[in-house]
Amino acid sequence: MKKNTVATLIMLFLAFFHAACSATPARVNSTLVIPDAGAATLAQPDVVLLGLPDRAPQDASSHDSQPVLAVGTGANGEMVTPLSTGARAPYNGVLLNGPAVARISVEFRSQQDRCLIEQNRAVSLVEARYVADTASLRLAADTQRRTDQVVINGLDADISRLNRLLETQQREASGPHVLEGLAWASGGLVLGALIVGGVVLATTPRP
Repeated sequence: MKKNTVATLIMLFLAFFHAACSATPARVNSTLVIPDAGAATLAQPDVVLLGLPDRAPQDASSHDSQPVLAVGTGANGEMVTPLSTGARAPYNGVLLNGPAVARISVEFRSQQDRCLIEQNRAVSLVEARYVADTASLRLAADTQRRTDQVVINGLDADISRLNRLLETQQREASGPHVLEGLAWASGGLVLGALIVGGVVLATTPRP
């Protein structure tokens, strides 16, 4: 019974430990890479693009609320009220007399003019922003190209210098070494003389 209780406690502890470990957020180890001091770093110009202009929120109440002329305002008691499409007339009688037609015509034309002005303004603003963004991108690309060319020229100069140094070292290594040859020849002569002298002394009978 005690063994079963101990085993149950151990399994509960392992289950709790596993749940706690799985709930713990994983830590991501990031490694900071530091470039060499001699490495060339290309400059990245920051370009701020304007993009499309934000659309201004339109107030729906300004379109729906139209001034209503009270009865008795016109010469014949006309009353002007806004109507939705398909709505019934608010009163009986002549819906459009001469002054009403003239007013509606004038308001329609003025509304067309206002829409045309707003449309031209929006199109001009978009074109201006596109022109500004294009100029910014061209300037950034030209700056990046010049910076890259400067870095490439520096790397070419370093490569040429290293090639000249390598050629000089190879030429020095493959050239004739007179002093080194003389030293080896002198050492060989001395060693040969010592060997010959030793042989002569060894073979000469002593009195």
